[in-house]
Amino acid sequence: MPTAHAPDPIWHRAIAASRSGQWDVTEAACRSLLALQPRHVGARLKLSHALLSQGHYREARDVACAATEALARDLPAVLAVARRLRYFEEHEGLRDVLARIASWGRIPLEAALDAAALAISIGSHPLASGLIEGARRDGAKDPRWHYQKGMLATFKGATGEAEHAFEQCIALLPDFAQAHWMLSRLSPVDAGHNHVVRLQKAFARAVPGSEAAAYLAFALHHELHGLQRFDEAWAALATTFGDPSWAPPHDSVAIAARFDALQAAFSEPRDAGNRTGDFRPLFIVGMHRSGTSLVERMLSGHSDVADAGESDAFPAQLRLLSGRDTREAVDIEIVQRSAAIDRGSLAAAYLSSSRWRTGGKSALTEKLPHNFLNVGFIAESLANARIVNLARDPMDVCFSNLRTFFRGMGSYSYDLVRMAEFYAGYHRLMEHWCSIYSERIYTVDYSRLVREPEAVAREVLAHCGLDFEPAVLDVGRAGGVVSTASTAQVRTGFDTSRGEAWRPYERQLAPMIETLRQAGLVE
Repeated sequence: MPTAHAPDPIWHRAIAASRSGQWDVTEAACRSLLALQPRHVGARLKLSHALLSQGHYREARDVACAATEALARDLPAVLAVARRLRYFEEHEGLRDVLARIASWGRIPLEAALDAAALAISIGSHPLASGLIEGARRDGAKDPRWHYQKGMLATFKGATGEAEHAFEQCIALLPDFAQAHWMLSRLSPVDAGHNHVVRLQKAFARAVPGSEAAAYLAFALHHELHGLQRFDEAWAALATTFGDPSWAPPHDSVAIAARFDALQAAFSEPRDAGNRTGDFRPLFIVGMHRSGTSLVERMLSGHSDVADAGESDAFPAQLRLLSGRDTREAVDIEIVQRSAAIDRGSLAAAYLSSSRWRTGGKSALTEKLPHNFLNVGFIAESLANARIVNLARDPMDVCFSNLRTFFRGMGSYSYDLVRMAEFYAGYHRLMEHWCSIYSERIYTVDYSRLVREPEAVAREVLAHCGLDFEPAVLDVGRAGGVVSTASTAQVRTGFDTSRGEAWRPYERQLAPMIETLRQAGLVE
């Protein structure tokens, strides 16, 4: 991405070196070029990549952030910087860059879709909506445009609008697998309202083992389950098990070692001092599919609470301060470096990076379920933070994970035994956290939450230092966004009928049940 009048030999040397993986040569060439042209955005981004490839995470991030200072009205360059900011979870800076793009008015459809997808990924839904609407003239005949419209409508609870958008998407591209998957989750199915025949035809056309086939298999399973055609539903789900090419790699030994390392590194409570900031973080943790979205929806109904969604803000600061390039909420190397991570710096960095999300409110929810791994860091760095842990029946949680497509994450959720092992590790670790940070953690029993929502809401709010407001019970209210796998379900309220969906598959789930039994989690 050279700028006008760039010294071509230097830039070409940087490009050639990066292509061959000579990162030290790439770095040197980019630094030479930037000495001559400090506003060369391409060189800044390539320098960031070279630094990251050599293990210099913090400097790579700093260079990427500094690239925003050199931006002009060059759409490819601005989008490239935006994608780099997203990689480093620099959400506030990314929002500002995307707002700049939106301010330019009509832009090419491809760029509008890319920018909107980035906005959606950080929860900036109004910004994404503006970008999508701005591309209406060119997007009306593009399936991706309708798909993004459908996603935004889903997140805000506009089911009818979402269904129409996804149907438009499929009409233009019948094998758009993600649209089929989203449609399958929007509303209950019955004999007169389902998409099974269409899904079966699309699945038959999909390349076996492909990501598209996985989306269609999960969709087909969901609808067949709703129709109580359980044998067929299981057959569809079983096609997603194993180690498919689209799933992240799984290492049971490394995961167990991480759980053990966390307990060893945080063996006794430590005082977080007086690091409180000007808002109170409310961390909602647990396994995926345990009810975390329901509790977030409840808390965000309070007049003093803003919601950050699954922002990844806290893990991002851990990566930065430890210098680790990992996509995990925390990895074993960060844990091993935990003693060297200054808790005051961690608190300041998190508070600074998240303040913009509060909108001036006094509390902010952070609903990243896998922050259960970071409870020790949270408790030791943020004195006023409160942690709400969701505890749901192990079989309900594990089966719900198995039947949800987590694309790019949840490596444990494509195998019966791995699923149970991961849940057992989560359970042991939460028992450990509760034993040493008992005053900071409130554990919500999901089954009691849906049976006695007001009683549990009062207890959760008291734990979070908030007065009760009746509005928190209206989780099906209009407004707000829910951008998780529970986006359609959570708006139906405190539903007591969702338990034991696994029962029709008890025989097939035997390996998972036995693993949970050996861990003492089921009888």
